[in-house]
Amino acid sequence: EVYMRKPEGVEFEGYEGTSWVLQLLKGLYGIKQGPRIWSVKLHTVLSEIGFKRLESDHSVFNYERDNVKIIVPVHVDDLLLASKSPDAIQIVKNELKARFKIHDQGPTSFLLGDCNGTDTPMAEKLLLSTKDSPQTEQEKLEMQNVPYREALGKLIYIATATRPDISYSVGVLCRFSENPGRAHWLALKRVLRYLRKTTNYKLTYGLEPDSELFTTHSDADLGGNADNTRSTAGFVMSIGGGAVMWSSRLQRHTSLSSTESEYTTTSATGCEIIWMRSFLDEIGYHIASYPSTLFVDNASAIQVAKNPENQSTMKHVHRSFNWIRERVANNEI
Repeated sequence: EVYMRKPEGVEFEGYEGTSWVLQLLKGLYGIKQGPRIWSVKLHTVLSEIGFKRLESDHSVFNYERDNVKIIVPVHVDDLLLASKSPDAIQIVKNELKARFKIHDQGPTSFLLGDCNGTDTPMAEKLLLSTKDSPQTEQEKLEMQNVPYREALGKLIYIATATRPDISYSVGVLCRFSENPGRAHWLALKRVLRYLRKTTNYKLTYGLEPDSELFTTHSDADLGGNADNTRSTAGFVMSIGGGAVMWSSRLQRHTSLSSTESEYTTTSATGCEIIWMRSFLDEIGYHIASYPSTLFVDNASAIQVAKNPENQSTMKHVHRSFNWIRERVANNEI
């Protein structure tokens, strides 16, 4: 039994006030008991049709009668009907339609989880933009039932938790979550294919003697966003050879040169370094006596950070980014 508080504004004669609760006669999407309610309901319906649930796997149902055999594996609310008899499959579909509102996707072209792996999460030199979003009603209709946002939400969790190698790709795909097009969906599926091939990848740690406690790398492109010419900035911080902090996101400003793009990224990354130094110092690591290494692959950006006089083309950069110079001068970075 499932109960809920009365919605605001709903009153029943004789049951006024907020102390009363309502007993649900049907399950609601999103409640904790939802999966169990659905499982029981589906089991009941399939049993009425003539299916038997396997004891070895409760997500698989079997029908066998008059030399007709149908196997139905279930994943949440997705059912696959496998049989040598098309007529038998159609009968089961009709039975299900009489009890549920179903979406018949026709003959199976691929199975959940089956895909060809790929070596990289994003195609080389791929340039996605809002021009790839649906422009016509037909294109919008084709994308209506594509689970782009749902899949993207799961990728965001993975990229944030354990897979820094997909952070850039996921960050790019997030830009089109409001109106994704076919090209965006294909790029998202490529990330899934990459994950499928690299399921054995994992973060490993093993601090080597006499090595730095942590190191940091930062990088940025120049005008990589085709819609607003903004740059994408990223960093990764490693302890014991394994990443512990990382980020890839679009810069809030438009950079006029690669030096500016890399320098402002260096400054933002420096904030994370100072935080890590403070954190490690508080837990007993005496890190204040030596600087923390930040690897930057732009010689001009390094010179601007080390030598304030080297800024003839950087005068327009907001002064807030220049705090990195003080940290470099103080032998912290």
